[in-house]
Amino acid sequence: MVALSLYSSYPAAQIRYTIDASTPSIKSALYTGPVVMKKSGTLKALAFDERQKVIGRTYEQQVTVHKAIGAAVKLMNEPMARWNPGKEVLVNGIAGVARYNDAQWLGFNGDNLEAVIDLGNAQTIRSVGMNLLNYHWQRIWAPVVLYIEVSEDGVQFRKVFTQKDFPVNGINRVRATFKPLTARYVKVTGINKGLLQPGDYGAGTKALLMIDEILID
Repeated sequence: MVALSLYSSYPAAQIRYTIDASTPSIKSALYTGPVVMKKSGTLKALAFDERQKVIGRTYEQQVTVHKAIGAAVKLMNEPMARWNPGKEVLVNGIAGVARYNDAQWLGFNGDNLEAVIDLGNAQTIRSVGMNLLNYHWQRIWAPVVLYIEVSEDGVQFRKVFTQKDFPVNGINRVRATFKPLTARYVKVTGINKGLLQPGDYGAGTKALLMIDEILID
């Protein structure tokens, strides 16, 4: 499940919300504490003043509930400080936006991505997904190659997926599916392009590899 907190800068505001993607009204549920979503869906919220008039715009957040929500995450390399809102964002059910200004993306400056997700116990899984950014004019490059591996003991891993092509200028949504298997640990490895070459924007500097939300089901 995913718990979302809401707030308004208007002191006397009443926040009303829905979790079925419908537009909130004054008759919708009143926000009194974190909204718990037990399944995937869209939270929408509106603030109302003392006269029950709408304040501002509708807030909208899509949530994806999956097996890795809240799981322990271990990183081989630390993200760069500017792009490190905390490794927990990889498994919080909220996907980062294309403008990457929402504190949902991890960025690795010249370093490889290696993240191990511990599901807590062995489970049957059928798919692993994630979002990777490609904005070469911003020095952001998807991995040269991406690997997904699984393990029951966290020591011996076996490879179940490889991808080398990331054609989208923007968010590349990787969705790997395979025959059901049993695993407790899922390792995601992305090989950073490293030093940018002549002809690349920012030649001579390091490529930035950016990832968000590792989805496991």
